Amino acid sequence: MDKVYQEVINMTNKLKSHSEEDPEACIFYNKMQGDYHRYKSEYTKPNSTELYQCKLCYAAILEHTKRLPPTDPIRLSAALSYSVMFYEQFNDTEAAVQLAKETFDAAIADLDTLSDENYKESTLIMGLLRDNLTLWTSTGDNGTLHTL
Repeated sequence: MDKVYQEVINMTNKLKSHSEEDPEACIFYNKMQGDYHRYKSEYTKPNSTELYQCKLCYAAILEHTKRLPPTDPIRLSAALSYSVMFYEQFNDTEAAVQLAKETFDAAIADLDTLSDENYKESTLIMGLLRDNLTLWTSTGDNGTLHTL
């Protein structure tokens, strides 16, 4: 598993270096890399280097997503993954809720500009954000988290 993990990280590093001018590509590759670091952190010790790398990738994503509409599925998916990381890996419910809520509220406010092409995917991810917000803000949160 470590070999596959390292191959994906190496591949995404190369692809990221060639995609700085394309915000969607930057977000996609940073998200992929962040997700893989997060997955690896799930089978290594909790405060591992992988978790730190994951956080760096997701932080880079937030910078790149500012150039995309709030309803863009890539932007929504990145925020969903980052908020789940805060909740699951860092046990930081407050940060998870804040990010998910800000993302969801911005998307709702911009919903009328959502293209038909992205409608289904964007609203699905918005539903997952809403479900997680409900779960994280309810008492006794023993439910299942939703992530992509």
